[in-house]
Amino acid sequence: MVFVLDEKGRHLEMMTSRKDLVYHSQAANQELMLHDVFPEERADEFLSVIQKTLDIGKVQVIEYELPFDDIIHCFEARTVCLNQRINNKCCIVWIARDITESKKTEQALRDSEERLRAIGLPFPMAF
Repeated sequence: MVFVLDEKGRHLEMMTSRKDLVYHSQAANQELMLHDVFPEERADEFLSVIQKTLDIGKVQVIEYELPFDDIIHCFEARTVCLNQRINNKCCIVWIARDITESKKTEQALRDSEERLRAIGLPFPMAF
């Protein structure tokens, strides 16, 4: 998912093939601020990431969770400054990917390692 946001957190553009993982329609997207879409704490966190991206001019990487249809999805996002101003405002590109399945796989591996340790088998096992 790719979002273009201005310095105040206003959605300017959205591109995604995963409409099921977006809190608002693409038609309404340009009128919405982060605080219109996300819970206050999450919106504040996202706005802070936008500001940090603009302040230091370097890519920021964050992980966060959001609920969709009673399932918590994990995301990794990267933000980068745009070299051009839009509507006379500094903007960033927010690129997010759903990492829910990889997080589940990592947790299953940790659980498996713990079970092996609990029964006294060394991990990692040498083959």
